[in-house]
Amino acid sequence: MKYTILEILPGQIKVEYEDKSWAIVPIQPNASPEDIDHEVSKYDPDFLLPAESAITPVIGVGEQRTSTRKEQQEIPAKEEDLPLEIQKIREELASQIPDPSPITTNFSPVMPSIRFGIYQSGDIMAIAEYYAVNGDTRLKDKIMEVTLGYIQQFELNIDDIITTLDYNYDPLDDIVAQAEEELNQNG
Repeated sequence: MKYTILEILPGQIKVEYEDKSWAIVPIQPNASPEDIDHEVSKYDPDFLLPAESAITPVIGVGEQRTSTRKEQQEIPAKEEDLPLEIQKIREELASQIPDPSPITTNFSPVMPSIRFGIYQSGDIMAIAEYYAVNGDTRLKDKIMEVTLGYIQQFELNIDDIITTLDYNYDPLDDIVAQAEEELNQNG
């Protein structure tokens, strides 16, 4: 159905359809005209399900309610539910974590308990940044909240972290340097 844009608002537009019905449609700031048409179609009376299909016994006409956002429940994977190969890899990695006690006395050498559900940490950070740039900071805020909890739990501070960072260059790890040295010795 054809529509007319009546107002452009932050993150949304108000449209009127040719049957005189209207909708406020959320849109992304970088949406193309085709993306906008698609979003507007979600509220188009021609595409909506009949009213009878939306009947649910938990609400009624005239009922007043308060809108709220549901907290997303993260279901952590239990160690015993993971495939045996992953359990072995985790054990091996955990055994390779150096004991930081010579550096700090209040740090427990355990893997962070920050879990990202089915996503990898790099993926979730990219997704959080994408949504934040587009005006929705909920995911980024939650990641910051969880990270703050981790920092507080282990009483970490930036100065200690910076002073313990180190890179030990080992010329034996540099194959080019080894080759050049052999050439110079044999040369």
